[in-house]
Formats: sequence, structure tokens, C-alpha cells
Amino acid sequence: MKIGIFLTSKNNYSMLKEWYSLFDYSRFVVLNIDVGSNNKNLKEGRNFCNDNGIFFIQSSNSEMQLNFQEAVNFFLDHG
Repeated sequence: MKIGIFLTSKNNYSMLKEWYSLFDYSRFVVLNIDVGSNNKNLKEGRNFCNDNGIFFIQSSNSEMQLNFQEAVNFFLDHG
């Protein structure tokens, strides 16, 4: 059974980096949905996710229920 972890971020990539450093997530599918970071943080987040095998989606909407739907669709597409 695969386990997926869904996160949302907005200008808080230092927190994501700290979270990621606390455990080996290599056996999990990790998805980060950015819900409106500024350009500097968006670039930092995209690079961090790319470098660490975290899937990254830049959401066009910050409503949590829509972000959950994006995550559900993502995980369904990735088995």
C-alpha cells in the first residue's frame, strides 16, 4: 500500500525544510500545494521540492476544500 502525504505552503518553506529534515520520507509520495507564495518563496519552494523528490503544484486557489480536491486528483492519478 502506498501512503501519500499532502501539505500546503504559503511563504513558509523554512518550515517545510525543517519538517522534511526530521524523517526519511523516501517511501512516501509527498505532495506540496503552494497556495499563494510570493515569487521569491515560490521559486525557493519549487526548487526545494524538486531537489527532494516532493511533487509540487502551484494552486490557483487558496480555498482548503479545493486544495484537498487537487490532492485527491493527484493521488488518484499516481496510484
